[in-house]
Amino acid sequence: MKFLATYSYDESLGVLFSTAKGVADPGDILALYNKLHSLANRHQCRKALVDLRQVQLSYDSASVLSILDRLEPLLCNLQIARIVKPTDARQQFVQAYAEQLNLPLRNFYQDQQGLAWLISSPNTPTEAQSNEEMLS
Repeated sequence: MKFLATYSYDESLGVLFSTAKGVADPGDILALYNKLHSLANRHQCRKALVDLRQVQLSYDSASVLSILDRLEPLLCNLQIARIVKPTDARQQFVQAYAEQLNLPLRNFYQDQQGLAWLISSPNTPTEAQSNEEMLS
């Protein structure tokens, strides 16, 4: 099945939604995150929930790191909840890499968990910093 991604924006939640399915090559994944980045700028939104449970990656684990390096500039300004299959070890590698770089990207197995994480977080890095300062 050819790779396909759909996108929507929920203004009341301030969250972008994307659902992807099919066989994805590195270019497809880069295009997915480029589109999210573009939509985030258009809607002045910094939160996205991306459902990747129906995606099959056509590349090996070694290529994941290279793709993540190319995606890093797009990911640093977006908080992304990724809905993944628990059996895909490469997705766990993506989260570990994101944590190492302190990127706001987390894997979840259910939409509700990912959405709860997005909604409970501050909307902007400045807001997050202000909230952290209030707690100290």
